[in-house]
Amino acid sequence: MEARARVTRVEGGDAVVELVEHGGGCGRCHETGGCGGGLAGLVGGKRRRLRLSNDIGVVAGDCVRLVVDDYAGLRVALVVYLLPVALLVGFAALATHLAGTAASDVTSLAGAGIGFTVAVLLARTYQRRNKRRLDVRMLPDDRSAHGPACSLGGGQQEETQCP
Repeated sequence: MEARARVTRVEGGDAVVELVEHGGGCGRCHETGGCGGGLAGLVGGKRRRLRLSNDIGVVAGDCVRLVVDDYAGLRVALVVYLLPVALLVGFAALATHLAGTAASDVTSLAGAGIGFTVAVLLARTYQRRNKRRLDVRMLPDDRSAHGPACSLGGGQQEETQCP
C-alpha cells in the first residue's frame, strides 16, 4: 500500500508527516462498499499524522510517499477476525470434551465465552506490542517534481511546490 504525505515538521532525527492522499490496498477503498481503510486505516485512521525516522533527509513542506508491506492488512485481519473465531470454536469444543457425558449447551457456551475473551485479550496485546512496529517506509515523492503542490485535505494547496 502506498500514500502521499506532506512533512509538517522535523524534530531531531524524526519527521512528522500528515497524510495527503489515502493510499488504497485493494482498489475498493474509495468505492461504495469498500472498507475505506487503506494506509490510513492501518496507521491510525482519523489521526492522519505519523512520526517516522527521517532517513532520507526531508524538510518541512516536502512531499513523500509512505509505503507499507501489502501483507500488513492481512496480518491485522487474521488477528482481528480469524483468531477470535478459532478460539471461540476451539474453547467451546474443549469445554464440551472435558465435560464428557455431562456436557450441555451451557458448557459449550461457557467455553465459547472464555475462548472469545482470551482472543480479545490476545488481540489487544498484539496491537499494543505491534503499534509502533508497523513498517512504514518513507520515500521521496517523484511525482511531485512535475505535479501540483502537496495539499492538505479539503483541496487547500500549499504555497510551496513539493520538490
